[in-house]
Amino acid sequence: MIINKGKRDGTEKSDKPSLYILRGEKVNEIYLMEVPLAMSSLRSRSSFVIIDVEGEQVIIWNGIKSTDQKRLVAKRAVENLMKNKPSELNLDQFDEDLDIIELTEGSESEDFFSIIGTEDRNSYYSLQNNEESFDHTMRLFRMSSITGDFVASEVLCPHRSEHSSPYPFVQSELYSSSQPALFLIDNHHELWLWQGYWPEKDDDNDSDLSDQTGSGAVRWQAERKAAMQTAIDYWKQTNGDKPMVGHLVWAGLEPLQFKNMFPAWEDRPDVMELNKKEGKNEGEILSIEKELALLSRTTYPLTELLQRPLPEGVDPTNIEKYLSAEDFQELLAMTKEEFEKLPSWKKTALKKEKGLF
Repeated sequence: MIINKGKRDGTEKSDKPSLYILRGEKVNEIYLMEVPLAMSSLRSRSSFVIIDVEGEQVIIWNGIKSTDQKRLVAKRAVENLMKNKPSELNLDQFDEDLDIIELTEGSESEDFFSIIGTEDRNSYYSLQNNEESFDHTMRLFRMSSITGDFVASEVLCPHRSEHSSPYPFVQSELYSSSQPALFLIDNHHELWLWQGYWPEKDDDNDSDLSDQTGSGAVRWQAERKAAMQTAIDYWKQTNGDKPMVGHLVWAGLEPLQFKNMFPAWEDRPDVMELNKKEGKNEGEILSIEKELALLSRTTYPLTELLQRPLPEGVDPTNIEKYLSAEDFQELLAMTKEEFEKLPSWKKTALKKEKGLF
């Protein structure tokens, strides 16, 4: 099966080269998914097919970490193309098979670079210099407390077989979820915690998580802390005493290394702007352990609590609880115990007066 970009019906067929990533691990389940004809589309753990009708050739490009099984099914896929010569690829005009050329990452021809448009590999995360084994299937977990308890539910790999699947999940798994969402990715050598984004509030969205300053924000920060702690516990269970390699990233701001764990990726500038407004940085990779330590702080200097946005992890409905005893006394002219004895309306009025609301 072939999945082309966009709609081909009613449009003129093109003989221009097109690039496809191989999906699936079994011969009877494989299919080709079209991706942009660019160096940035390449992935070191998979095999790709370039169909070049003008040049009367088909190029199989094997990433440096592409498994023997992946290379085998890539050949089978091309053999099927030559046998069936699908008209949607303009292959039906040929009586004879096209030339089949097989290349490996790092040993490409000048013709390949001419077709792909550049020799610069910086546009994708090449594993050429990585000596680790990559014969594993990535695991994905959706994390949420929507049911009341914080739960990490595994998203099952759609290409389950006895063979490893290099890029089993697609970007939409992350972005199509109700936001803000949390996903844990086990990439064997490392863990990634993907944090979503706050959609712009509309009149039809009255859910708890649509409130970025009240109960929604409190729940979101609690979920983030639970997700980080779960990631740390998961690492210990699967890796023992080995030092943790755990990264935290934000939606719309993902680094190239993260994007290239998926078969294809389209940047989301709309989401990027939303998270940049929250003070996040493009391409930033944070440590899960260090971020959890920051979120778990119990006291902050008064100057930080009077700034906006508040430090991450601070409950915006109970800012006064993060003051030290000394700062509390200086700002409110009473102890925390005395403050707790006040009626609710008086607490609220005092907090508003002092900028703690």
